[in-house]
Amino acid sequence: RLYIWDYVNNYANTFGPFPDFGVLQKNMQIFYEHGVKGVYEEGNYYMSTCNTEMGELRAYMLSKLMQDPYLDYDAVMNEFLEGYYGAGWKNIREYIARMTESAAKGHLSCFAAMEDSLYFSDEETAQCDELWEKAKAECTVKYDTVRIEFDPRSYVFRIDFYVKDIVGGNESVYVDLAGRTKLIVYGE
Repeated sequence: RLYIWDYVNNYANTFGPFPDFGVLQKNMQIFYEHGVKGVYEEGNYYMSTCNTEMGELRAYMLSKLMQDPYLDYDAVMNEFLEGYYGAGWKNIREYIARMTESAAKGHLSCFAAMEDSLYFSDEETAQCDELWEKAKAECTVKYDTVRIEFDPRSYVFRIDFYVKDIVGGNESVYVDLAGRTKLIVYGE
């Protein structure tokens, strides 16, 4: 019997992109074709306390691929993105396509520095930032309350977004003094 332990997260930089969406299906097909009896996909095992890059999408796609490695990958991903991100989903899909294209220029490792995993020029980075801004502008979720607190011990701002009458309808974003996002917590 053959069992696989596969890493689908960058543990050197868990908050950064790990653009492995271009190989997930091919990997699962290879496992299936070689008679693998079990697959453990180690990704963001602490997703309940913090979200890393595309953790929900990655978990969804892996669970679907374990059921059918030959599924229509793009259709399943698009269905998830539209349901999860709403009107701005096509911008997120374009972002994923660009990250996947970048990753194809090299080799991803689960302990690689970001500069060894992504091959973006400053212009390409700005284009990806613009895709996220477009997605946010098209977002149909309206938050009822926004609260900002500063923790002087850790020098981090906590920004809470709330939606009334929805279980888990809030999001907390932790940002350092330079404006860099350090942690995102969903649905507490």
